[in-house]
Amino acid sequence: MKGATMEKSTQPEAVSSVLKVFHILQALGEQKAIGVSELSQRLMMSKATTYRFLQTMKSLGYVSQEGEADKYSLT
Repeated sequence: MKGATMEKSTQPEAVSSVLKVFHILQALGEQKAIGVSELSQRLMMSKATTYRFLQTMKSLGYVSQEGEADKYSLT
């Protein structure tokens, strides 16, 4: 899904959160590594929300954080 953006949805919040996570995973799958700012702009999500999702996915082992550049990639 190149150039995917987050669209407003009338779906319940829990489903909306799941969709956001899958959009993040898909974007990470399309690039070797990406920073929070670039990812949040690409998906039209706030940096804070993007960061929280990435940290949760990192703690679960789905993404890794690469060095000082604070770039994330799929594990």
